[in-house]
Amino acid sequence: IHGDPEKSVQALATGLTDPDPTVRRVSAVSLAAFTAEEAKSAMPALRKATSDPDGDVAREAGATLVKLQTGEKSR
Repeated sequence: IHGDPEKSVQALATGLTDPDPTVRRVSAVSLAAFTAEEAKSAMPALRKATSDPDGDVAREAGATLVKLQTGEKSR
Protein backbone atom coordinates (compact mmCIF):
# COMPACT_ATOMS: atom_id res chain seq x y z
CA ILE A 1 0.00 0.00 0.00
CA HIS A 2 2.00 2.90 -1.33
CA GLY A 3 1.23 6.17 -2.99
CA ASP A 4 -1.91 8.15 -2.24
CA PRO A 5 -3.39 6.92 1.07
CA GLU A 6 -6.78 8.41 0.23
CA LYS A 7 -7.09 6.36 -2.97
CA SER A 8 -5.86 3.21 -1.22
CA VAL A 9 -8.29 3.64 1.66
CA GLN A 10 -11.14 4.28 -0.78
CA ALA A 11 -10.31 1.10 -2.71
CA LEU A 12 -10.07 -0.97 0.47
CA ALA A 13 -13.35 0.45 1.79
CA THR A 14 -14.97 -0.63 -1.47
CA GLY A 15 -13.39 -4.05 -0.99
CA LEU A 16 -15.31 -4.41 2.28
CA THR A 17 -18.49 -4.84 0.21
CA ASP A 18 -17.07 -7.28 -2.34
CA PRO A 19 -19.10 -10.50 -2.83
CA ASP A 20 -15.99 -12.58 -2.02
CA PRO A 21 -15.41 -12.89 1.75
CA THR A 22 -11.67 -13.26 1.20
CA VAL A 23 -11.55 -9.86 -0.50
CA ARG A 24 -13.61 -8.37 2.35
CA ARG A 25 -11.31 -9.91 4.99
CA VAL A 26 -8.11 -8.82 3.27
CA SER A 27 -9.52 -5.31 2.86
CA ALA A 28 -10.29 -5.12 6.57
CA VAL A 29 -6.83 -6.37 7.52
CA SER A 30 -5.14 -4.01 5.05
CA LEU A 31 -6.89 -0.95 6.46
CA ALA A 32 -5.02 -1.56 9.71
CA ALA A 33 -1.85 -0.34 7.96
CA PHE A 34 -3.18 3.22 7.95
CA THR A 35 -3.51 5.80 10.68
CA ALA A 36 -6.94 6.67 12.02
CA GLU A 37 -6.77 9.99 10.18
CA GLU A 38 -5.89 8.32 6.87
CA ALA A 39 -8.60 5.66 7.29
CA LYS A 40 -11.29 8.07 8.52
CA SER A 41 -13.37 7.72 5.35
CA ALA A 42 -13.44 3.92 5.72
CA MET A 43 -14.75 3.92 9.30
CA PRO A 44 -18.45 3.60 8.38
CA ALA A 45 -17.73 0.66 6.09
CA LEU A 46 -15.53 -0.98 8.75
CA ARG A 47 -18.27 -0.57 11.38
CA LYS A 48 -20.77 -2.15 9.01
CA ALA A 49 -18.31 -4.99 8.28
CA THR A 50 -18.28 -5.93 11.98
CA SER A 51 -21.72 -7.43 11.26
CA ASP A 52 -20.55 -9.30 8.17
CA PRO A 53 -22.11 -12.79 7.87
CA ASP A 54 -18.60 -14.21 7.51
CA GLY A 55 -17.16 -14.40 11.02
CA ASP A 56 -13.57 -13.89 9.87
CA VAL A 57 -14.50 -10.67 8.09
CA ALA A 58 -16.44 -9.39 11.10
CA ARG A 59 -13.58 -10.26 13.46
CA GLU A 60 -10.91 -8.60 11.31
CA ALA A 61 -13.05 -5.49 10.82
CA GLY A 62 -13.47 -5.24 14.58
CA ALA A 63 -9.76 -5.73 15.20
CA THR A 64 -8.94 -3.03 12.66
CA LEU A 65 -11.39 -0.61 14.26
CA VAL A 66 -9.78 -1.20 17.66
CA LYS A 67 -6.31 -0.66 16.17
CA LEU A 68 -7.35 2.56 14.49
CA GLN A 69 -9.14 3.89 17.58
CA THR A 70 -6.31 3.05 19.96
CA GLY A 71 -3.38 3.74 17.66
CA GLU A 72 -1.95 0.23 18.07
CA LYS A 73 0.72 -0.86 15.64
CA SER A 74 -0.41 -2.88 12.63
CA ARG A 75 -0.02 -6.65 12.82
